[in-house]
Amino acid sequence: MRAQEVISVNDIGYVSGSRALDESAGEESDSGEQEENKEAPSDEEGDGEDEEAEENEIEPSDDIRGDIESALDELDFDGSYYFHKEFEGAPNPVLNISGFGRLALPLSQADAVRLRSICTQAPFGKGERTIVDKSVRDTWELSASEIHFDNPGWRKWVGTVMKSVCDGLAVDTTQSKPYCDLYKLLLYETGSHSEKSDGMFATLVIILPSQFTGGAVHLSHGGDSVRIDTSSRSLSSTSVVAWYSDVTHAIQPVTSGYRLALSYNIMHAPATGSSRRSSIPRLPSSHEAIQLLRGAFLAWRNQVFDRNVPMKIVILLDHKYTQATLKHRGRKLLKGIDAYRVSHLERVASEYGFRLGLAILECHVDGVPEAPGEYDRYYCDPDPDASEEEQEGHEWVMEEVLEQQMSITGLVDLMGRELLERVKHGDDTQMIPEELEETVIEGKPDRENFEDYQGNYGPSLERWYRRTVVVIWPEVRHDELLHGKQYKKKVSKTPSSGVSSSSSAPERRTPERAGNSAGHPRKRRKLTEDEVEVIDLTTP
Repeated sequence: MRAQEVISVNDIGYVSGSRALDESAGEESDSGEQEENKEAPSDEEGDGEDEEAEENEIEPSDDIRGDIESALDELDFDGSYYFHKEFEGAPNPVLNISGFGRLALPLSQADAVRLRSICTQAPFGKGERTIVDKSVRDTWELSASEIHFDNPGWRKWVGTVMKSVCDGLAVDTTQSKPYCDLYKLLLYETGSHSEKSDGMFATLVIILPSQFTGGAVHLSHGGDSVRIDTSSRSLSSTSVVAWYSDVTHAIQPVTSGYRLALSYNIMHAPATGSSRRSSIPRLPSSHEAIQLLRGAFLAWRNQVFDRNVPMKIVILLDHKYTQATLKHRGRKLLKGIDAYRVSHLERVASEYGFRLGLAILECHVDGVPEAPGEYDRYYCDPDPDASEEEQEGHEWVMEEVLEQQMSITGLVDLMGRELLERVKHGDDTQMIPEELEETVIEGKPDRENFEDYQGNYGPSLERWYRRTVVVIWPEVRHDELLHGKQYKKKVSKTPSSGVSSSSSAPERRTPERAGNSAGHPRKRRKLTEDEVEVIDLTTP
């Protein structure tokens, strides 16, 4: 069996990975729309009359933001950001390596030395570059194309492992159809370590039998951290470790022997155009968290145009996502607790006429740094002769903040369709958590830029923090969100109908098309302090 073939959770039923994906894709494309239409009424049929009766009994909230936050905290979630298990009876994959032949397990020192001779030094990602640096990753690797599995039972066993991993990470296998694809074989010798690499939505590492000490996996996410040491039974057992791709991870140095591992990327099956609702298990309507949400959304709906009620609420997600993946998959890419919470938010929000979207939040902090250790008035680095690479290793301390800004950009709906390039936030926006900006900058920055003394100018330090948020807003104020307050003033509003539909919106001219009668571009008017330029990406 060639290693490049994908393995899905369906492989526990002896179905080949590629065939399983083809069949599942076919089923989705043929029946996805029918299933969506079938699921949507089921919610109404199952809850319709009961929910109408329940609404009459629900007490409107007197703290909309606070009750939504409390409800999210009370949603029980059994998943984790990582998975670990040791298997004593795991099968031997019978590795057949190009240029080497069959590799015996447990790995012997002689075979490890011989294997290293046909491997290459493992690189690592740094920005847009891929470089080799033994100070960051001193590891040997072989590409998947060089590896073959002569044991036909290996596929079935990895499929079983995938099922356990997805359960541990709380991945909804019926929704995302996850599968894994062999990425590389990694060999860690004494002194080898690794600090960070990219995965897909998750990474799966299978550590094969070999005698070694050290090499523990250190994982950290959202203020939590765990150290996984598999060396004590490394000679006789096969260990599995998996984690979400935005989890910070490091492999500590191997102190003796050799650590041999197979690294797989865990991915979602390609989208097929189906827009089925998530099949994440739902809490009963009587659950306290659902009741809190209903009270909050009921109060919000009843006071939707009240000045003391927020125009929108922004909720910080647990995991990080890129703008590209938000556009590509929308809510289908959400991981673990994020998927669970958004599923319940969407359920109740839709009952009361509210919309949900996903966006990128960025905090930018500009200030004056203080280097760790003794401060030198001419250099922020304790060692003036340190190289650029050594300076990059320092963890700069922000001594004084000169400027701090927050922005929300790239709003998409839950299907990934673009809505708004920049979301204005101000007095009409409420945050969860309440001190959202402070919560974000307490974490590790995604990027930072240090500038040393320049003539008469002192050193400076800039940091950028990027997170993902859910934005909730009333359906009746959707056009106002897209076009701004100026739109609200120009459309008709009655107590019975609320805001008129977007068909009555004033005609908009983009800067590229705007011009005078001669066809020459007009000079753009400078915006006042209380105005903001809004670009509606839904307009062709």
